[in-house]
Amino acid sequence: SQAMKRRAVIDFEGAYQRWKGGARRGVGDNLLILDLGQKCMKALHAKIGPSGEVLVLDYASAPDTGFSDGAVTDPARFSASVERVVGELRKRNGLRSKKVDISLSAPFISYFNHFTTVRLPARRRVTQRLVDNAIKTAREEISSLVEHVMQVVPVRYSLDSIYSGNEPPLGMRGEQLGIEIVFVTAPKSALEQVEKSLKESGYTVNSWWHAGLSAAESILPGGSEAGVAVIDVGGNSTDVAVYAHGRLLHLGVVSGGGHDFDSDLAIFLNESMAVAEEVKHNFGCALPQVIRYNEVIDLKERGLGVEKLVSAREIATVLRDRAQDLLYVVQQEISKGIAPELLSRVVLTGGGARLAGLAELAEMVIDKKVEVGHPRAVNGTRMGFSDPGCAALVGTLKLLRRRLLAKRRIETAGMTAFERISAWFGALVGSSVAERREVV
Repeated sequence: SQAMKRRAVIDFEGAYQRWKGGARRGVGDNLLILDLGQKCMKALHAKIGPSGEVLVLDYASAPDTGFSDGAVTDPARFSASVERVVGELRKRNGLRSKKVDISLSAPFISYFNHFTTVRLPARRRVTQRLVDNAIKTAREEISSLVEHVMQVVPVRYSLDSIYSGNEPPLGMRGEQLGIEIVFVTAPKSALEQVEKSLKESGYTVNSWWHAGLSAAESILPGGSEAGVAVIDVGGNSTDVAVYAHGRLLHLGVVSGGGHDFDSDLAIFLNESMAVAEEVKHNFGCALPQVIRYNEVIDLKERGLGVEKLVSAREIATVLRDRAQDLLYVVQQEISKGIAPELLSRVVLTGGGARLAGLAELAEMVIDKKVEVGHPRAVNGTRMGFSDPGCAALVGTLKLLRRRLLAKRRIETAGMTAFERISAWFGALVGSSVAERREVV
């Protein structure tokens, strides 16, 4: 019986490896996504197939990143972490390209809304090409006024007085098309510092993505939900994104996150940050009232190498106090985007959302329904990422897929049926050649 079980496991692993090998060699665009965090660096290798199917092929992560507050604080540790995650993926999957798409959260990232209009001559139909060109023109105009545009997010479309919605009015006729756009910006010098460190490791940045928006993309379903806030609790900062009926109302960042929990706990225990983090992960809870008064944790017995007896309830009290401080500031940030009476629920995600009792404490502070959000499955995904800490990574993959499909639509818009078939056949034959030429 045991031999049969072992054989079944071996057969499954072999079948999975054969599938993965075939998927790597198949037609599609390879993506290498890097999520930069203070406490953990994550990387993902995925392929977007010809019809838009997503194949998540590999994943790697590394602690001790040498990265904090959007800056490289320890170049040697940062380079080592990048090589451990991205280099490992490239080696395991035989990738030649060294282009990476980066998800980033930092206090210096800001945003602003911009409204642009397009006159439609002779009541011309609205096409995707026309919408894309209008957004591109608006980006070029804004780029001359700000340091660097990280990301462009269309949030609302209107056509004369006959249409207003979150999706472009494709195929409709009118005289004036209006587009409301959110521009996510950052100081160019800050991004260049990260780019320089990556370049020294041999990698180039293909695109930048805001981790808070990516997390919301992976958590929220499409639809007309009224009043929802997504709180992405990171290491040193917490991102706040407020939506209503699918429209982004507010994007903000709050100083503080999982690192502050560890810091307070380290002071209380009079131990190192590493020990404090282990205690938080293994025994941490933000609700002291659910823990027995006499419950004591023997840190040495639990394998932490420290001879100390600690009250579990006191640990929870330290974590609750810090969590309350963070949640009060988050509540103020949410109110900048939506009135409290219009907010229906709050979703916690990110690595910090794993702290037991945090969602229940947030319900008491914010006085709204609060839940922990897990990344939703990507179309065609073969590998699940249900950990809230992977929300930004999965969301960035979804946004990259959307951008790639839009680019493909533009490229094929003017082709005849024969040209489209020829292009598809050329991609089929030349996919391996393209990869050797480092085309991602």
